[in-house]
Amino acid sequence: SGLTRVREWVRQRAAGKGGDGRSWQSGADLAVQIRKLVDALNAQDIPTPGSVIDAFNKELITRVVAELREAVSRVKLPMPSETLDARARDEVRIARLKISKQTFGADADTLAGQNGFETAIDGILK
Repeated sequence: SGLTRVREWVRQRAAGKGGDGRSWQSGADLAVQIRKLVDALNAQDIPTPGSVIDAFNKELITRVVAELREAVSRVKLPMPSETLDARARDEVRIARLKISKQTFGADADTLAGQNGFETAIDGILK
């Protein structure tokens, strides 16, 4: 929890760098440091494991969508609609497989839905 993190931070600083074992010289210095820590935590400047995983998964979706767009753009037209539909299904299947194999910490279908993969597919294949 947040309070546990703050306590650990204070404990580490209490053992600190100065000759007297403290990282601050006064209560005011400590208050300033705690205020900075709380602001950083509230602004999420300090990444959490969850935010790192979310960023990784979002980048995965972005990359797979870009690869899908590239694959679709390489399709030579004209082509019979049945062949085109089959090719599109194959490319989407490959993209879904990449997401399924490379996603981290989340169900691939949930991840794809949350990060706009299905919407991107609709836009690419129209």
